[in-house]
Amino acid sequence: VLAPLRLVNFLVLAGALVHFVKPDNRFLRWRAARPLIICGKHSLYIFCFGILLSVLGHFVLAEIYHGLAMQAVVNIVGIALMIGAAYLLEWFKMAGRRSRSAPVALSAAPSE
Repeated sequence: VLAPLRLVNFLVLAGALVHFVKPDNRFLRWRAARPLIICGKHSLYIFCFGILLSVLGHFVLAEIYHGLAMQAVVNIVGIALMIGAAYLLEWFKMAGRRSRSAPVALSAAPSE
C-alpha cells in the first residue's frame, strides 16, 4: 500500500518540476546549478552509485555512531562523492570525444 503512494508522490514532484523549471530558466545558468546538471546527465550511474553509498552510509551509522552530526557528515560526504563521480564521468566522456575527433599523427621512424 505504501509503494503506490510513493509513486504518486514522485509523479507529482516530477510534474511540478517540469511545469515550473523550463530548459531556458535563468538559474540553470548559475555556477551553483552546474553540479545538478552534471549529475542529471549521468543520472543512472549516479543513482546506482547513490544506492551503494546509501548502504555504506547505513553501515557507518549503525556500526560507528548514529548521532545527528554523524548523519550530517554521512550525507555531505555522500553528496560530494556523487557530484565528484558525475564530474569524473563527464571528464571521461569529453576525453573520449576529444580523442575520437583529433586525428592521430603517426610519425614515421627514420630509416637508416
